[in-house]
Amino acid sequence: FKKEERLHKIPEQNDMPLAEYLDLYTPAIEWLLQCIAFNSQNEELEIVLRKYKEDKNPLVLDYILSSFKPEQIVPRALPISVLIKESDTDILPLSKLYCTLGLNLVLSAPKNDEKLLILNDIWNIVTTFDNIEEYIAVSEIFIEYPVKHCKLKQVNALLGDILEHVNVDHAYENFQPQLQSIVQKVLAHNYDFEELFEMEKFMPFIEQLFQGIHQVEVNKSILQCFTRDEKATTDPLLISSMFEVGKIVHDSIDALSFDDEIRQISVLVSNFIKKINYGMDFEKQLNFYTDCRRAFSNLDTVKRSLVIVTTGLAMKTLKIVDHQHTKRTAAFVRACIAFCFITIPSIDDIFSSLSLYLLVGQVALVNNCIPQSEALIKSAISTLQDVPATIESEGKVYSSDDQLINFVSNLSSQLIIVPGHPEHGAFYLLGPLIQVISNHSFDQSSDAKIKCLLNISSLLCAISQESLIYHIKEIDSNDILYGGDPDFQEEIQEALADIQNQILIEIDTLKKSNDISVKKKLGRTCLIVIDFLLSSLEHSPELLQQANDLIKISKSSGISNNHFNYLQNLLEQIEI
Repeated sequence: FKKEERLHKIPEQNDMPLAEYLDLYTPAIEWLLQCIAFNSQNEELEIVLRKYKEDKNPLVLDYILSSFKPEQIVPRALPISVLIKESDTDILPLSKLYCTLGLNLVLSAPKNDEKLLILNDIWNIVTTFDNIEEYIAVSEIFIEYPVKHCKLKQVNALLGDILEHVNVDHAYENFQPQLQSIVQKVLAHNYDFEELFEMEKFMPFIEQLFQGIHQVEVNKSILQCFTRDEKATTDPLLISSMFEVGKIVHDSIDALSFDDEIRQISVLVSNFIKKINYGMDFEKQLNFYTDCRRAFSNLDTVKRSLVIVTTGLAMKTLKIVDHQHTKRTAAFVRACIAFCFITIPSIDDIFSSLSLYLLVGQVALVNNCIPQSEALIKSAISTLQDVPATIESEGKVYSSDDQLINFVSNLSSQLIIVPGHPEHGAFYLLGPLIQVISNHSFDQSSDAKIKCLLNISSLLCAISQESLIYHIKEIDSNDILYGGDPDFQEEIQEALADIQNQILIEIDTLKKSNDISVKKKLGRTCLIVIDFLLSSLEHSPELLQQANDLIKISKSSGISNNHFNYLQNLLEQIEI
């Protein structure tokens, strides 16, 4: 090892600044110690430390601490701390040695009876540092030591000491990244958040972060920590604080924000909302959701979550009253439905809006809020007119056909049990749906219109039954309201005939295409239509002729011989 005198003398003789000389000197020392430390035992470390004590070159001590394993360094932390105190600060500042020792202490736990001794021994020196930069450098590393190996009391004490230092002359303004790192290291530990929040110095420490990106990142970390578990929160002070945290994160979104960032923030805020529970005070819960809608208006995912949790609130109310609403509970449920009805149109994604209209309409119906259910379904049918031919997702463009077919299928299922209007009749909602699908601009090579019309046809067949297969408690569906009315059955048959004609027109349009993929699609579509005709409608010579014609179209469109033979045999059996 170099003698301390030679370390100063050599650069002087060569007219070289000490810092420049150390840049040449330290790599060799580092390499030598790394070679010695590789696969070393405790004996080698003891020998190296004895050698160090002969010359007390702090550069050597620093590389000893960084080269040997933490499991070897940590049991000697107290003696090493003494060596650091005695080191030459002209060559290397104490902060650098404490940082290196701190990394070891973070990675390996000391003995239980030494944990506090080590922390107090080191921090009694660090807290006296006059240079705030050196103090913060050590603090940024050492905060993990009490976080991992001590209790919240020590974490709180260390945060308090850091606060005292950074508040002098507003020094915190210059150390926003370091303060962010300190907070995130505390939050990364698996603490009970309520205990963390109750720490005296935690929130004052958070308040020191005021600069854009650092403030936002810390508040995102706070939300992540808060939503780490699903335990409900009722503490009003904690809820208020987390609400402000959520607003800071939400307000950071602008036109330049990446989709992934928006998605991440949306999930955090949604999870925060789901954790808040005011118990049986449902009105307070709904007021909270109203505040959230106002505060987080830029996030579609959050608005979807708000609609879903609000419908859950209405269903909880229904369960509590055992389907027997009082005047007060009925008014509250209507308020929940009104909240959803107002919120859904503000959601940009059209299929999210459609599915939510359907969901809230179902909730309104089971709560015997028939006018509200009708209004929601009418809004859904009206929104159907705005469905675009294509949708974009994750940078890719897709046809909207599958989602449209799926929605019409779900809506048709719901309309089976929705009662008709006392003034406008049984087709009050069904008529506009048929009209919207009939007038919708489908791609000429698409079979989506046929599939949508088949879903509506299945609906018409279902409501034509004398008794529906399911009902909602205390709701008279159309089988009760119009079951014995011949005009009702006649209206159904007229609608079915009109839909069949539209389907045949669409099939003729597809037949004209020369595209091979369209022809294959036509064959599969004809099979679906034949299945519906034979399974759902009353058999007649005209219907069987239609089925026979469709089988021929399927054959010419390339369906397999097995399918063709099956359909022919089925048709022959029916004709017999």
